[in-house]
Amino acid sequence: MLIDAPENYEYHRGYQASILGLNDVSDLRACELPVVFLKPTESQLTELKSFYDKMSAQNPKIWSYQRIPLDFLSGDDFRSRLELFFKKGIRKGVTSIFSCFKPLYKTALNTTSDDEEKERRTVSSDVVKDAKERIATIGAVIESFLNSLRSTSHFPGVCLRFDYLIVVH
Repeated sequence: MLIDAPENYEYHRGYQASILGLNDVSDLRACELPVVFLKPTESQLTELKSFYDKMSAQNPKIWSYQRIPLDFLSGDDFRSRLELFFKKGIRKGVTSIFSCFKPLYKTALNTTSDDEEKERRTVSSDVVKDAKERIATIGAVIESFLNSLRSTSHFPGVCLRFDYLIVVH
């Protein structure tokens, strides 16, 4: 199903639920995925990473295969994929490239709008810590891109977008 409708997050939720051993992910909404709220084991991470690597290599134009690993990767893997993701978005002129990181910010801040939502979203301190580290990396990558764009004048018209991303970040 992920091959036929790769942008359908319901299918990604189901796939991740099977890898993570979850029975019910019906409380997740829109583009929310289990890996945003749970910390996968090393073997689960390896399986998820290899699946998304394979699918991304086979379907390089499908954004979800490139975006979703940013929810569970960390460290150098996260940074290198993030830089690639931003570069592709810049070249394509995707103005909403930053909005796909909203769930990560919600997780890092561990904030929600109402009590029912808070009860539904119990997030471990490890997941919050990982999300905060990824947010710091996002900020560092955006700033390095902005400095590079300003100094080399590559990607005309993009500096304004990155100025905006830094303000939002």
